[in-house]
Amino acid sequence: MEIFITVLITLLFVAIIGAGINLVRLNRKAEELDTLKLEMVDLHEQINRNIEDMRRDLFDRINGVISSTDRRFDKLYNDLSVSVKRLKELDDIVNPNKDLLKNK
Repeated sequence: MEIFITVLITLLFVAIIGAGINLVRLNRKAEELDTLKLEMVDLHEQINRNIEDMRRDLFDRINGVISSTDRRFDKLYNDLSVSVKRLKELDDIVNPNKDLLKNK
C-alpha cells in the first residue's frame, strides 16, 4: 500500500510540475501575442496616418495645379482683353471713317 501511495504522490507531483511548466509557457506565449497585437495596432495606425498624409498631399497638389491653371487662364484672358482693345484702337486709327468703307 505504501508503494501505491508513493507512486500516486510521485505522479501527482510530476503532474503539478508539468502543469506549472505548461502554465509558464502559455503565459509567455500570451505575452508574445499581446506584444504582437500592440505592434499590429501601431502599424495599422501608422498606415492610416501615411494614407491621410498622402491624401492630404495629393489634394494640395491638385489644388495647386487648379490654382495655377486658373491664374494662367486669368492672365491669358486679361492679355486677350488688352489685345482686343489695342486692335480696336488700331482699327480706329487706321480706319477713322468706317462708314465710308461700308458696302451698301
